Amino acid sequence: MKITKRVYTSIMAMLLVFTLSVASTTTVSAAYRTKKVTATKKMTVGLNVGRTGSSNEITFSFTGLPSNAVISALRINPGSLTYSGAVVSQSLTVRNSKTGVSQTIPWLGVPKRDVDADAFVGTKANGTYTLSFVATCEAGPIGYPQTNYGWKSYSNSYIEIEYEY
Repeated sequence: MKITKRVYTSIMAMLLVFTLSVASTTTVSAAYRTKKVTATKKMTVGLNVGRTGSSNEITFSFTGLPSNAVISALRINPGSLTYSGAVVSQSLTVRNSKTGVSQTIPWLGVPKRDVDADAFVGTKANGTYTLSFVATCEAGPIGYPQTNYGWKSYSNSYIEIEYEY
């Protein structure tokens, strides 16, 4: 059977259309993973009544992730709460020392509830993150003798990063 130039051209055109349609519907999906790091120290603030101040910073080391890992979600969980007096939380600050990205999030101090840090989406995942909070002491503990000092502390705080690479 002899293939004419016209038949050959038609076959090639159909193959080209088929190839382009398959190629245009094929998508490359990135791999998604999560990593959770729990702090080994407590995040604590102690204040005199009427004073506002920052807690100590606790650190979370995210190393060993793929070098091209980019954050798609960053969640903070402050952990378990212990306190004495009326110490009211105002904000939570998370910072990546490697990238310089930082976010201060309005926060009422609710323990064991995730807080999203959207400023980190699209940034590199590897690095050391620090976490602290700001609070105001409204009153000391009730009792005899009453003191002018209150404190608030969170333990087992963690940061969980969802990343793609």
